[in-house]
Amino acid sequence: MSQQENTNDLDALLQKAYQALAQKQPQVATQILASVAHQTSENEPLAMCWLEILSYVEDQKTLEKEWRRYFQHWISNFKIMMKIAQITILLAKKADFRTKHDENSLVFLVAQAIGFHLYEHPPSNKDQRSQLYIIHAQLCALGDIQGEEQALSDLEIALSLNEKEENAWFLLSRIHSNRGRWEKALQSLDQIDIEDLRIKIEQKQTALSFEMIQWQRAMCALALCFKSQNQMPIEDLLFVWEDLGHTDFKLDQKGRPIKPNLKPVEIYLHSEMNNLAGQYEIADDFKAEKVLVQALSPCHGRIIQPSILNFEADFDDMIIWDIHPVSIDHLQNPMFKAIACLEKGNASTKEVKVRVLSEDELKQLNDGLAELPGVFFYQDPQLDMPHGKLVYPRQKGAFEALKLFEKLLKI
Repeated sequence: MSQQENTNDLDALLQKAYQALAQKQPQVATQILASVAHQTSENEPLAMCWLEILSYVEDQKTLEKEWRRYFQHWISNFKIMMKIAQITILLAKKADFRTKHDENSLVFLVAQAIGFHLYEHPPSNKDQRSQLYIIHAQLCALGDIQGEEQALSDLEIALSLNEKEENAWFLLSRIHSNRGRWEKALQSLDQIDIEDLRIKIEQKQTALSFEMIQWQRAMCALALCFKSQNQMPIEDLLFVWEDLGHTDFKLDQKGRPIKPNLKPVEIYLHSEMNNLAGQYEIADDFKAEKVLVQALSPCHGRIIQPSILNFEADFDDMIIWDIHPVSIDHLQNPMFKAIACLEKGNASTKEVKVRVLSEDELKQLNDGLAELPGVFFYQDPQLDMPHGKLVYPRQKGAFEALKLFEKLLKI
């Protein structure tokens, strides 16, 4: 068989494989390419198609093995390295809320490979170099706070190569908002050339959309409503929400937009969320907990269920959460994670560890605590270890509430 016939046969197999993938049948595509899979180390179109199949794989050990094999043959190939990075980012976002950058992390492995590609085999095309720095920034930003610092450095280089790179400005905005730097997040969005983006969207040259930008803009502008330096007039913010399909907003007593009659939502508080001053801690022992929040917009609300752990926000505090749901601890249903505490409520809490009370005991205790307005005790009914939170009015302090609580427990 001639080389031309071999090429024609491979092209036919690739066409069939892509048809199977279009129907979301990766197993069928694998079977189609099984006889030529060994050529993925030398044939670029086949290697790219095989990567499309691997994008359906969620086992990190399997992908690590495949990525290391690919790196041996394709470490200098821009298209293939970009595709590997994109697949890894999608998997990391789906797999876990916080992907630590340690030597066992798939994200870290790919970030190292992209860094090697940039250092040893930099593309002559500066736009391609810019894209590599952006994808490296995305990988780093998936990790801990130190990863975000590296991402900021990458984005600075990327924008020096192409100042109109919309993905760099959007990622920069996301990193700033994740750390509660709302003004900088909005300023980054303002650098995106809308007309240029419109053309790229029409030509399918970017994954960014106007809706993604508007969601980001609405979240940041809303957070700034809780500060005196709000850069966006309320009327403009309401227009952004309306553009996103959210109408019927009203203004609360402090002139901030709220949407009535929204249902409570479950939000993850965590140990690295920002406090009122926009500060955060690097947590060696990262913790997270799900609490119930009364939504007042699609991205902010008031906590209506005390947390068992101690975070920057608790019962009755106002928080803002990320507009993009994430997974945590490999849960199948993505949820929203808190970014920051926007405003302290009228209540305060104190951790009080007592044995797990029965439903009747808890009711009896809270009936007694009702003697003091705004005081009650909370335990998670699903937790079988000593724990609890005593809730009391912030202005009153905890002394009287604790005294009554201890008295009732002895009865």
